[in-house]
Amino acid sequence: MKQLILKLTFFCTIVALMTSCVQYEELVYFRKIDKEETARPQFPSDSIQNLVALRIQKNDILSITVHSFDPTQSAPFNLIPPGMGAAGGGASPFTTYIVDENGKIDFPVLGKIELRGLTATEAKYKLVDLLKVYLKDPVVNIRFVNFRISVLGEVNRPGVFIIDNDRITVLEAISMAGDLTDYSNRSNILVVREQDGIRQFGELDIQSADIFRSEYFYLRQGDVVYIEPTKDKEASIRDQFSEYLPWVTSSLSAITTIIAILNIGQ
Repeated sequence: MKQLILKLTFFCTIVALMTSCVQYEELVYFRKIDKEETARPQFPSDSIQNLVALRIQKNDILSITVHSFDPTQSAPFNLIPPGMGAAGGGASPFTTYIVDENGKIDFPVLGKIELRGLTATEAKYKLVDLLKVYLKDPVVNIRFVNFRISVLGEVNRPGVFIIDNDRITVLEAISMAGDLTDYSNRSNILVVREQDGIRQFGELDIQSADIFRSEYFYLRQGDVVYIEPTKDKEASIRDQFSEYLPWVTSSLSAITTIIAILNIGQ
């Protein structure tokens, strides 16, 4: 009887290790970089060629403020004059403009201005040129208000994230979402992108150096990042036995200990 219990305990322990563990290779980032190196590989220097500045699209929301040496002269070009915003001491952060279906904004005094297809910097210089007729040395600040991304799937904190910068990488997005779980498929990360009425799909491998050269490495407004689960996750969900296996193993271990103590007493 004792031998049977010991064999069952050993068998359950082996099964538990096989069903609950994720392979080391599946957890490591960038492991495919320079495989032939026995030590941790040295990342090669590489010029960044896939960094594309965000371009204004229809339905974008832009924060635009105008300043000059004389605040009273620049006031008509701000929807809310500087000094009267909620924060005080400057232009209100709620001075925003929606890019319409034609790619234009309705700007005070200047009227309709087409900004679609321009970067924030290009739009800034365009407004500066138009404002020089009315202001001396105008200063224009433009930023995207609705730059947001979504991260779904096998991450610790999935959700929608508002970006206060004009660029973010997929690695930064994953970090904001609490990093990948142990059951994430690191070799197949999906990026869904909609731009100018076209939906595109990109696949990234976080274990390969190719991720840094992908056009989807730098995310854009409205991108959705999806991390699919590995087959280990699927197996853990389907195998209900694994849920109770620790209890069975613990019980058998306790019984074995009791038998051993009784044998010693005899």
